[in-house]
Amino acid sequence: MSRARPKLRIGLIGCGKVAANRHFPALAAIEQAELVAVADTDDNALQRAADSHRVARRFRDYRELLEQVDIEAVGVLVDLAHHHEVASAVLESGRHLLLEKPLAMSIDEADRLVELARGSGRVALMAFNSRWHPLVRRAREQIRSGRLGPVALIGTALCTGHHQRYIPAWRRVRARGGGSLIENGSHSYDLWRFLTGAEIEEVSAVSCSTERSDDEPAVVTARAASGELFNGLFSDFLPDRNQIDIYAQERLVRVSLYRFDGYEEQPIRSCDGQMRNRVGRAARFALELPRGLLRLGRGGGFVGTFQAEWRHFIDCVQRGATPECTLEDGREALRVALAAVESADTGRAVPLSGDRPAGPAAAPARGSAPRRAPAPPA
Repeated sequence: MSRARPKLRIGLIGCGKVAANRHFPALAAIEQAELVAVADTDDNALQRAADSHRVARRFRDYRELLEQVDIEAVGVLVDLAHHHEVASAVLESGRHLLLEKPLAMSIDEADRLVELARGSGRVALMAFNSRWHPLVRRAREQIRSGRLGPVALIGTALCTGHHQRYIPAWRRVRARGGGSLIENGSHSYDLWRFLTGAEIEEVSAVSCSTERSDDEPAVVTARAASGELFNGLFSDFLPDRNQIDIYAQERLVRVSLYRFDGYEEQPIRSCDGQMRNRVGRAARFALELPRGLLRLGRGGGFVGTFQAEWRHFIDCVQRGATPECTLEDGREALRVALAAVESADTGRAVPLSGDRPAGPAAAPARGSAPRRAPAPPA
């Protein structure tokens, strides 16, 4: 009879909205995880999150958390402007690292983190939680199996509906790592690559900036070296939507990450309104409803992506599993994000044949007029 694994002792740095509503509950649901300490410069957020999850050790300075000798792994959940500083300190302290996306503010910062992680001998996981959504995994398996035929186009939409909810000040400002091109778009830039294995070679973007928020809304198109096209719509203020449409040679696949019955396939020579497709949706809903209600009682399928992400991280630390999302993967998504920023500001398509030196803070956004659509490639 095998013995139960010891719990991994974890500290979290950052107690903002995503941390409090996603990461804290995810860890509480994992038997192999023990949250032993938290840190945040915002005392109200710190006390509220720590009280909710009964965490005794609380620090206003993350360096004090890193002085706790019993902590084995740390989740860095701070705003993007502080990713490089805090994640570097975690790795230098000898702890395993789970780092929320995006990776860093610039390619230079990203390169330093990648090299530090490589030399640390510790697990460093990039937290693109959508990779762990079961419907995303299902779509990826279908693409990789060849059943759908070659993929021609993938369209993604991520709109977070913050017109109805509080949004932190930093998330509105590109120079601090916010704005839809960076904060929301990064999920799609990673998923495009995760689903197809394709590397992006050219990016075009258009966005608007107002007093309310930078890059709001934003549209990005991209072309892969292997021929696939990608399109993304991103917003913090349009109604909630998290969807992927995959147009392949044989079938159309539609994935809605917020619905338990959110996986749909259609033959390429059919349309939404045909009776067989409409009946198929109703049948899928009825078939998936019992499991959907069960998942809802556990927080829902999307919340489950954070649990799956942390479970994988723990398996990497305790069992030597290979990380499925590395800091190198984060660097590739960052390259697309920075190219999108450059394209939105210049009105030109941006090739990714080499690294773009600028980071988000280098590109003006606040108070500018709506940007021109990128010119087509010559």
